[in-house]
Amino acid sequence: MKLKFKHSLHVRFSDVDGLAHTNNAAYITYFEEARLAYVKALGYDRARSLKDFSFILAHVSCDFKAPSFGGDSLDIFCGITRIGNSSFDMDYEVKDHKTGTLLASGKTVQVTYNYHENKVVPMMDKLRKKIENFEKSLS
Repeated sequence: MKLKFKHSLHVRFSDVDGLAHTNNAAYITYFEEARLAYVKALGYDRARSLKDFSFILAHVSCDFKAPSFGGDSLDIFCGITRIGNSSFDMDYEVKDHKTGTLLASGKTVQVTYNYHENKVVPMMDKLRKKIENFEKSLS
């Protein structure tokens, strides 16, 4: 599946480790930034999302392919690739903006969650349709 939503950023000085390349932990933050940009593009802001699109991270994985360095421009492509009853998967590809080289790929699993009741809840049909329509619109 081609990931169509794009979020761009620059590798910050604080993202670089003692070996002069982007630290592996920074990529998890890049996934998070892209995920939040995706949710915002769906039309949810922080206050509204707690009511209509509340989720908690259950799993994250990342495969590293090539290094990036401080100041590099990166494009993070992401998309929701599976929707279950109370969870959804989001896949990611981090690419160098100039060359298009794949630097990392990853996946997160989110669980729809009610923070007031501290429990997993089913995904609302309205939200499921909104995500499906948004993914189709990115073609």
